[in-house]
Amino acid sequence: MARLVLPVVTLALTMPVLAQSGQSSAVIAVSLEVVPNCTVAAAPLSFMSPIGSGAKATTDIAIACGPDEAFTLSLDRGTHAAGQLRRAYDPVADRYLAYDIFRDPGRSQRWGDGPGETVYGVTNASGKASLKAYGGLAAGQRIQSGAYADQIVVSINF
Repeated sequence: MARLVLPVVTLALTMPVLAQSGQSSAVIAVSLEVVPNCTVAAAPLSFMSPIGSGAKATTDIAIACGPDEAFTLSLDRGTHAAGQLRRAYDPVADRYLAYDIFRDPGRSQRWGDGPGETVYGVTNASGKASLKAYGGLAAGQRIQSGAYADQIVVSINF
């Protein structure tokens, strides 16, 4: 018996396997709250000697906030006030010296915390503002030598 040997041919077909691909997305919720913040700094208001009736002094007040921030600035009556009258006190001699603080160089517009006495302003693009306060001793009072002092609270509302 004759055998017929047939070659066996194996045909392998290579087919690329396509991977399943996809895409998914999500949303990130972003929220920001910018809280206004302002600070105020004031240099001392020092009346220089010799002091006489009608003596004057000036000081600078610096505001730092965000850019273009509106604010109002008020000054309280001080530690030793008597009603609306601001007074500096000499504890050694136990006496007072009346003075006031104004918004204008002519010292005609009182700077306080009552109606019409506050200062309104807006910071510049850098968030800064600079104001000047003008002090004056009340005329007609007897001025005696001594070391007088008072403390004024500067408040900013924004």
